[in-house]
Amino acid sequence: MPAPSDVPATRHAPVRDRLGAAFQAVVVATAAAALLLWGWRFAPGGDAAAKAQLCANALVPLGVGLVVVLWLAPRRADVDRRARRAWRDLAAAVTVWWLAGVLWELLGRPPLSAADGVQLLFFPLVLLGVLRFPAAPLEREERLRVWLDTAMVLSSGAAVVWYLALWPAIARGDDLAQLVVNTLYPLGDVVLLFAAYVALRRGGGATRGAVRWAAAGLLSRFAGDLLYLRQSFTGAYDPGGLSDLMWLLGCLMLAAGACAQRRASEPAAEERTAPQTRASLLPYVSAVLLLVFFAVAVGGAWTPRTLVLLAATIVVTSLVFVRQYMVGREHVRLQGARVRLEAERAGEARFRTLVQNSSDLILIVDGRGIVRFASPSLERMLGVRPEDAEGQPLVTFVHPDDAADAAEALAVTRSEHRTFGPSQYRVSGDGATWRAVECMAENLYDDPAVRGVLITVRDVTERARLEAQLIHQAFHDPLTGLANRALFRDRVEHALAREGRDPHGVVALFLDLDDFKTVNDSLGHREGDRLLAVVADRLLNATRGCDTVARLGGDEFGVLLENAHADADAVIVAERIVNSVRVPITLAGQDVSVGASVGIARARSTDGAEELLRNADVAMYRAKQRGKSTYEIFAPAMHAAVVDRMELEGDLRRAVADDCAEMRVHYQPIVELADGKVAGLEALVRWQHPRRGLVQPTVFIPAAESTGLIVPLGRWVLREACAQAARWQAARHAADPLAPPLTITVNLSARQLQDPSLADDVRAALDDAGLPPHALVLEITESVIIAEPSAALATLAAVKALGVRLAIDDFGTGYSSLGYLQQFPVDVLKIDKAFVDGVTRGGPRAALTRTIVALGDSLALHCVAEGIEDELQRRHLQALGCGYGQGFLFARPLPADEIEAMICDGVAA
Repeated sequence: MPAPSDVPATRHAPVRDRLGAAFQAVVVATAAAALLLWGWRFAPGGDAAAKAQLCANALVPLGVGLVVVLWLAPRRADVDRRARRAWRDLAAAVTVWWLAGVLWELLGRPPLSAADGVQLLFFPLVLLGVLRFPAAPLEREERLRVWLDTAMVLSSGAAVVWYLALWPAIARGDDLAQLVVNTLYPLGDVVLLFAAYVALRRGGGATRGAVRWAAAGLLSRFAGDLLYLRQSFTGAYDPGGLSDLMWLLGCLMLAAGACAQRRASEPAAEERTAPQTRASLLPYVSAVLLLVFFAVAVGGAWTPRTLVLLAATIVVTSLVFVRQYMVGREHVRLQGARVRLEAERAGEARFRTLVQNSSDLILIVDGRGIVRFASPSLERMLGVRPEDAEGQPLVTFVHPDDAADAAEALAVTRSEHRTFGPSQYRVSGDGATWRAVECMAENLYDDPAVRGVLITVRDVTERARLEAQLIHQAFHDPLTGLANRALFRDRVEHALAREGRDPHGVVALFLDLDDFKTVNDSLGHREGDRLLAVVADRLLNATRGCDTVARLGGDEFGVLLENAHADADAVIVAERIVNSVRVPITLAGQDVSVGASVGIARARSTDGAEELLRNADVAMYRAKQRGKSTYEIFAPAMHAAVVDRMELEGDLRRAVADDCAEMRVHYQPIVELADGKVAGLEALVRWQHPRRGLVQPTVFIPAAESTGLIVPLGRWVLREACAQAARWQAARHAADPLAPPLTITVNLSARQLQDPSLADDVRAALDDAGLPPHALVLEITESVIIAEPSAALATLAAVKALGVRLAIDDFGTGYSSLGYLQQFPVDVLKIDKAFVDGVTRGGPRAALTRTIVALGDSLALHCVAEGIEDELQRRHLQALGCGYGQGFLFARPLPADEIEAMICDGVAA
């Protein structure tokens, strides 16, 4: 069944043919009548005035028939809608033209009347009609060329209009109304000239002839107007003369164009928008005519009127040069385009060969998703021949899980006219073996050689396999196969995001293996790795399948629990972990048992992943402090303690870096128990903190040990103590040359014993202070000796070689010190306060004190009792044979200036 729009074009075709013939007959008859009438008009003889009046009166009936043709001829269904509107506006313009003529005749041809107002409507209607004709979109160069041509034609026509019409209208000195009207007519003729030239540039295909008839008619009207204006200003207007004939010819040409438009069927899309690419001769003709007109008009006399004409001539000539320059550029461009076209034709053969032999698959898919073309690489990729794939839906070869995404991508590419991808899908030729491919889709429906979606397919199966492997390695621990720190953190963030504002059910567990370093050091790293792998398996067995278990680094592990809304849930998991880890493991032929310290932290509404993991880490360290192989639930106070410790460490670091300006050395005297004389002093460091006040060593020394700051701090204390001892020694010798020399005792930490430059630091301190080596006593705890006996022995031997003396502090609190005592070059034993407190009560501690003193005597070692607080303790120790002591009974640790008098007197207060 034909479309409704087709019915009028077929059923009434004979009627249209008859109407078209009638319209053409009207135009031909009018042309013949005009030819005979004006031929008679200009023939010699007869009454010239009567002839002129008859011709003038004949304009109206002849024009009426042409107006009817203009209105009715283009009204045909298969005429382009825009062209019908254009001819309707031109018909309205001609109707206004003739109505104004009738009014003018009826009013007696006055110089200024309503007919002028109607007549002036002709010009905008003509311009509107011409601009409605279909026009092709132009490129930038073409637009510039068209505007240059238009400027040349308009400049030439405007100059002639200025000379022949505008200047005389201005020079006549009419009143304002008459001047305005007489000025608007020439300006309207410039508009008419512009419309005529625009009409020459418009139209395409079968409509081109009709539009050119219209342009010729407008040019005829332009010429008739110029002639009329010239004659009216000079008083030589001849009714029914040449100007009227040119107006009638213009109307005849417009009617002929309307008939030509009726004969033309609707052009195809490419014809309707085909641009006028051939350069028009009219701009050059207009330039030449302007030059000729200028030469004739000047005639050797220069006036303001001719100067304007000269300026217009110069402008048009300049435009001609610019236009020629553009023509040259266009010629070069066309030559380049021809060369490129030849290269493209040569490359087509190469491209065809590349497509046939390319490893990438090339597909062309139509709007329904049907494969219309497949390159031979389809068989190499999927085992399907191209001819078998053509005609099949594209989704036939796509994995069912990817089919919806592929169809959506194809629809987007088809509808939005853009490139889509690269996207990755799984495809197969047999539905069993799936390969990963990367696709790029491009909409080429506008390309007549393709008219579909071009899809380029690349096999990336190996790359996808390698990427999956790399991703797994990037987020998993290679030793245990567990998630690593990055993946664990990501899982925590996602869990918190899922819970939203109330993440109470998210719990993180941090665990650290106890004594793992001992296993590594004793059995080697290989066995240590085996231990970690076994622990990983046990953690997986101790947790739920939905929990995330990760190795965070070294011997640290993490567990993420979700939906654990009660602390008991997390505690059950932590207990299972602790119990499973402590089961002995056979490594290198021996059973090894390690423990696990577990920290538990529950997410709060303000916690992010960083805060939750930090809290679990803090709780884990608190579990270690409680004795290891246990768990601890995080409490906010733990974090406050950690923050306080961090602040303390930061302040300590700054204090040490500032040459220990905030540090103070206090001294406690060591006296002879028999007479109370001061035999020496022990240097004890204090920290005068700007905010905390005087900080005791029990607070900051552990922080200095853990951060390694104890080494530079101990070096500073050693130098300060040696320098102060040298000053006191000099002052005491000056007061009493026979007074025994003082000793200065300085404590050494475990980290200082590990420092290879310790002996050099001691030598430098002694040399700078000028203190004899035997006056310096370096004090170490027996726990340091027991932990690293071989390393400590080597370091102490180097120090002993300098001539200084060594003391063991807190002697008797260990269980192995007697075995090591003979190996170390010890000079002094310092009896721990725990034994001194029990010396007056008898019992085992008093017996042990007696044994230590006897051991010192047998090994020729000095014994110093620490922490003596009352006279009874002093007498008992003296009775046991202990020669020296220190404690609050004699003096508390004091600054150097407060203890100096005691040293000068030689007796402790």
